[in-house]
Amino acid sequence: MPSILYENDIEMTEVKVNSNLSPFIMAITPLVFDGFPVTCCRCEFNPSFYSDPLAIEVLGEDLFNKLSGSVHNRKAEFLAGRALAASMLSALSVGSVDVDMGIDRAPVWPKYVKGSISHADQIAICAICSDGIAKRIGIDIEPLINEVSDELIETIVSKAEEQLANDHGIVKLAAFSLIFSAKESLFKALYPEVNYYFDFNAATITHIDTDQRSFEIKLNIDLSSILKKDMVFTGCYQLMSAYVITLIVD
Repeated sequence: MPSILYENDIEMTEVKVNSNLSPFIMAITPLVFDGFPVTCCRCEFNPSFYSDPLAIEVLGEDLFNKLSGSVHNRKAEFLAGRALAASMLSALSVGSVDVDMGIDRAPVWPKYVKGSISHADQIAICAICSDGIAKRIGIDIEPLINEVSDELIETIVSKAEEQLANDHGIVKLAAFSLIFSAKESLFKALYPEVNYYFDFNAATITHIDTDQRSFEIKLNIDLSSILKKDMVFTGCYQLMSAYVITLIVD
C-alpha cells in the first residue's frame, strides 16, 4: 500500500491510498510550496493497469457513468486524480472524500474545501486547503515541450511576456510551458467564481522571480464585479525533470 508524509498547515500526516489501486498508482510524493498554506501531492500512475471495474469500485457508479464514454487514458488520469484527492481529504479528516464532477466537467469539492487537480502524461497532482485558508486555488502541470509552432505561442504568450521571460534567462519553449501553466492555474482558481471560459489573453504575467520561483499575473479585463481588470495574483512554480508545475492561491 503506497503512502507518503506531507506537510499541511498544522502537522505532518500520513496519506494512504486504497491498496486496491496498486499497481495502478505507482508512487506518491509531496509537493512543497514554501509560503503557501496548502497541501499538495503528486502521484505517478500506469494507465496499463486501469480497468473500468477498478474505476467503478473507487469512484462509484454515478461518477464513473459521467466519464464512461471517455477514452482509456482520460479515464485513467481521472481515476488517478480523484483517488489522490480522496486520499488527501481522508488524511485531512474533512468528512466527505468524494470529489464529484459538475455539468461543466469541473471538480465539485466537499463543503469547506478548496481544491484543484491537474494531469500530464502519467502524473496527477492535487492541491487542497480548507475554505477558510483561501478563497481561490489553482494548480497545473505541463510538460516542458521541445517543439511548438510560433502560431500557437502567439495565442498563449504576449510579446511583453516573451521579453520578460527572456530578461530572466528563460528560453522560449520553457517560457511557453511556464506561462501556459500559470494561466491554466489562474483559470482553475477563478472559474468557480465566473463560471465561464476566458481566453489566455485575459491575463498577463507581469513579474517573474527565478530565485523564489514565483510570478505575478494581472487581469487584462473585468471577469466579474469582483474580479476586475488590473487585479494581481501571486503564484509559484516548480521545475521537475520534464515538467513545470504552477500554483496560485488567493
